[in-house]
Amino acid sequence: MKKFIFVFLALITVVSSQYRVERIINGGAEKFGEMNKEIFNVYAGQQKIYSIERVLNYDDPFSEAALFDDGSLVIVNSFLNKIDFYSNMGELISTVNQIDEEKFSYEKTVYVDADKENAAFLISNEKSGQSRIEVYSKFGNKLSEIEVEGSRGNGVLLDENLNLLIYSTIDWENTELQKYTSIADTKGNVKLTVNNTFSEGLINKNIFAGFSNKSLLIIDLENNQIIVNIERRETIITDLIISNDQVYYIESGYPQFKNNKWIYSNSSVNSFSIQNKSTKLIYQIVEDYENAELSIDKNVILTLDNNKKVNLD
Repeated sequence: MKKFIFVFLALITVVSSQYRVERIINGGAEKFGEMNKEIFNVYAGQQKIYSIERVLNYDDPFSEAALFDDGSLVIVNSFLNKIDFYSNMGELISTVNQIDEEKFSYEKTVYVDADKENAAFLISNEKSGQSRIEVYSKFGNKLSEIEVEGSRGNGVLLDENLNLLIYSTIDWENTELQKYTSIADTKGNVKLTVNNTFSEGLINKNIFAGFSNKSLLIIDLENNQIIVNIERRETIITDLIISNDQVYYIESGYPQFKNNKWIYSNSSVNSFSIQNKSTKLIYQIVEDYENAELSIDKNVILTLDNNKKVNLD
């Protein structure tokens, strides 16, 4: 199982197998000549095994990262138009430059997911009206490229065991927003397309669960069957995990900006049973918080602001 955890402000964590990477942003640069620093710390369990530091100009967008199952790391910066591949010792293996025709673009987005040996990159292209997915080995060798529906990417997952790509794109058609989440094999043959989007998600055995702020998608990959396809209006979803046949997710009111922090309130952890097709409240979060995360350590654990832990089983 693979999980992506996105925490607002300075810290982002990506988890893959027994490894995890934390991105820490230092600097707060605000004008020309000032620099920001992004640090990628890779851990095996609780032990840090290597660290990558990168310096960016004050207005450069920050990078995205993904972990291979052996702890190797790939970092992509869509603005700088390059991909860096690192070994599980933190050594730079290769760099891919010019991943898109435009050298610099603030609007350009590249999403990445890595699995055992390969990584998939979803690259937006609003000029052509179609995005594309490029697959590279963990050594930086390009393996394939396919064009996909939708001019702007939203999220991508790669599962080598299932030979699947799951990707989300959006498009504008006659001023109306079109949303796509597609399941395809790694050659680009589409098996199912759903009218919804996801920005974060995971695959556990034959179940895909993905979400964006306002949407929740659960799909049976063995039968290409949609189990859940809903959009929220009054609340948002901020994290999700699969345990056995249960999909746990955090649902919250919209955050409020207080004391330079985004604070969440009126939140709960809900569980959707894949077998029974039913949802129930698991835990009501009574306190306000900045960060909340779901994880599995034998049991399902809710962690609030990196200190309070609640056993949900």
